[in-house]
Amino acid sequence: MSEIIRHIANDKILSKTSSDYSFTSYLSLHIKQKYVNQSFFKGSIFRDCLIENVIFDRSDLDGVHFENCIINNSTFLNTDIRSSIFSKTKVTNCAFDLSFINGVLINECEFVKCSFQSAHISDNIVVNSKFCNNDYTGCTQILMQYSLTEFHNEPLCDCSYYQIVFENCIFSETIINVDSLGQTFGLKVIDIENMKYVIRGKALGEPKANIIDVVKDIYKKMGWEFYHGIFLLNIETDKTYVNLVNIFDILFDKVTNCDYIIKDDIFFLKNIIIILERNNRLPLFALMYGLNRIQDIIINYNTLSSYKLLGDALNILHNDMSIIMESMLDKFLSQSIGFSDEEIVTFKIRTKDSISVRTSDIINNIIETYCDDYINEAIFVKYERGSIIEIIITAVSSVFLLQLFIFGVNGCLIQLTETKERLKVLVGKNKANTYTKIAKLPSQNMPPYLKNILTKVFSTTIDQNIVTAIKDLNEHMVIDANIEKHDKTEND
Repeated sequence: MSEIIRHIANDKILSKTSSDYSFTSYLSLHIKQKYVNQSFFKGSIFRDCLIENVIFDRSDLDGVHFENCIINNSTFLNTDIRSSIFSKTKVTNCAFDLSFINGVLINECEFVKCSFQSAHISDNIVVNSKFCNNDYTGCTQILMQYSLTEFHNEPLCDCSYYQIVFENCIFSETIINVDSLGQTFGLKVIDIENMKYVIRGKALGEPKANIIDVVKDIYKKMGWEFYHGIFLLNIETDKTYVNLVNIFDILFDKVTNCDYIIKDDIFFLKNIIIILERNNRLPLFALMYGLNRIQDIIINYNTLSSYKLLGDALNILHNDMSIIMESMLDKFLSQSIGFSDEEIVTFKIRTKDSISVRTSDIINNIIETYCDDYINEAIFVKYERGSIIEIIITAVSSVFLLQLFIFGVNGCLIQLTETKERLKVLVGKNKANTYTKIAKLPSQNMPPYLKNILTKVFSTTIDQNIVTAIKDLNEHMVIDANIEKHDKTEND
């Protein structure tokens, strides 16, 4: 906190209980020993304030902004805090027991030794903040999104802690319920191994086996299929496509069989998909498969009792996934079009070590499985030294298909970046200018063969052999790749 000159709030400021203080700004004030319980603070702003020993109990703090404040020894018991913002604020030894905290943005804040007993905390976004030694007894936290946030000595066990997303967070001395692991996403394996666990109110103790195996076994025994799927999606970062497809299948079966699943699970899945896409980990083809499954529910199973309960959440999930898919396709196409489809090229791909299937075989398997129209097959030429360099003769469109399937299975546009650059200049200046013009358009046009492929992908899962081969290629680390015009006089 920067040094701020604060003036003592006079007797007329926040002087009464049960009053309306809405849409008022409090700037650079030292506010202390005030009783403003059962009051309205809608849209009010506290900026650069020191707030001490103030009673906000049973008040309405909807839309309140606390900016660059210090709040000490104050109470917010049974208080409504909705659509509010806490920014660059430190909150110490304050009580939020029985409060309803919803739709709040918490940015660059600290909460230390605060009590949230029996509070309901949901749908909040927390960024670059710290939580230390707080009390969550009987609290419910659901659909929270934490990013770049630290948790120190936080007991997250004697409470309901579900549908939580973490992104690049830090944990130390954290205790959590075992059943929360499948209802959180973003915990690293090392975080899971270092946490302490409670199951049904009792400490799990030192497990005889690896904690991850213990959790998997518990989830299987309890029949928690959906949460088990989320847990696997979280820890098996090399199997994102397979695990995400499995989750969509479980969701489909749960809804169509009127089995147990709740709205919050669907919104949780939506938040996970957003995180995966933001971190270049969302496989396009898994997303397309999920869209197809959800669309099937919406069209063909909308008379079921489960749909009547979950229909609005499924529609929101479907709409958000559609927007993400369109964005991903535009992003991919903007980097990959503007060339002559059948230009014959020499394609070189360099990996850290050898893969079990030749890249040329992967390309040809894709062409054979998904291309109705004729596309030139890829011909393996030779290996060269310098890590593992595979040289292939093929059409530019075949290279494009390989890029598409790497993106589709691994969700990563970073692969083959050098190839994308070479595509721009492959057939001369005019084509490069065309590329630039197309890339700047708000929406990109698909090559005809791509439409045919995506139509097939939309209604099926990807051939498992192709998935395995693409994953193998990814796991052996594509270092770089490039394409050059093929010299037809060269002895192939």
